[in-house]
Amino acid sequence: MVCCLGFTFYVHAQGIYVPGKVAKGDSAAYYCEGDKYYLTIFNVNNTDTSLVMYYKDGRSAKNYEPEGSLLFHREDVIRVFCEELTPDELNRIRGKYRYHLSIIVMCDSEGNASNLTFRFVNDDPVLTKFSPDRFYKLEQKLKKILKVQHGEEDKKIKSIKYLVSIGYRDIE
Repeated sequence: MVCCLGFTFYVHAQGIYVPGKVAKGDSAAYYCEGDKYYLTIFNVNNTDTSLVMYYKDGRSAKNYEPEGSLLFHREDVIRVFCEELTPDELNRIRGKYRYHLSIIVMCDSEGNASNLTFRFVNDDPVLTKFSPDRFYKLEQKLKKILKVQHGEEDKKIKSIKYLVSIGYRDIE
């Protein structure tokens, strides 16, 4: 914050992720969308970035709730995330109630994660500084564990989508 002649101005440094722009790394590039509170980034190679699910015949599956089961534990997702952080980064986010990482997962017909979208608070002390290459490395590791077993009705959906969230208050 900078104060000048009784007026208060908030100075925001230009970050890596700017809404409407692509952040490029050596391994991947991520498109950024944002609003007043959140940044949402996804790999530019993702084939489907919509949150809407569709039946294989093209009809919208509005309000569809997948009936399958998760084949991973939330603790595994937290562990993988924390393994990608430096000790200093872990200390900066540990126990912060305001911050979290949401991961929107799109599954293929076998229940494997095919696309991930990351969403985080726009002033996150760590993720706003995460390079595209670090997000790509995290994405690749998460795809190995984010698996589901589809239910019968799920098999009628083109791409099942679900949300996994890591609250920083849960990081020990």
